[in-house]
Amino acid sequence: MAESPDPQALAKVQEEPTPPRPDEPAPAQPATAAATIAPPNALDPASVQPVVQRMLATFLGTIQVDGEGTMTFAYESTRVFVEVRPWEDASVVSVWAPVAYEVPNGPTLYEWIAKQSDRWAFGHVGLAEFPTTATVMFRRTFPAEFLTEEHLRHTVGIVATTADGLDDEIVHTLGGKRAKDAEGTSAAAGETSGGAPAGDDDLDQEAPGYL
Repeated sequence: MAESPDPQALAKVQEEPTPPRPDEPAPAQPATAAATIAPPNALDPASVQPVVQRMLATFLGTIQVDGEGTMTFAYESTRVFVEVRPWEDASVVSVWAPVAYEVPNGPTLYEWIAKQSDRWAFGHVGLAEFPTTATVMFRRTFPAEFLTEEHLRHTVGIVATTADGLDDEIVHTLGGKRAKDAEGTSAAAGETSGGAPAGDDDLDQEAPGYL
């Protein structure tokens, strides 16, 4: 498994520049790397996915990509997934991470989701239900037309660090397993857990220019 990205580098957000005084002309904005690799057509998921993949590989170093184009990497005790999906006549970039697998269904879980779903300024929790258990997830989604490397890095950092900090709380309060623990159990059994890619369909993508 690839090493987890450095937490400080992953969560780094570029500060806004100080605005010029009214009597000064605005400084020219230099071209950025993100601007040079913007998606050629933000309406088409097939055009956006390779751009997102290159951006992730640039600042993460190593990612995995499954046969459907879903990108993923491990971070501390969680695993982050990045998907490009169609949305009406355009596309969106969805970044999500499982907070806990195999959480028992029931009123306690539903009440927690209802009360906590609006707890964060950026992103929200949700769940995928199964017959007796559920997977709790943290997700943030944005329109692909706003895709830049800085925006993607910021979103990935928020999702990764939030899920990593939240999984212990969920497991302690509601039960279930963290992504890291679930993957370890499945690996021992020779299975894939909760959608985390594993096996011959994976592609490890190396790239220079690490964080």
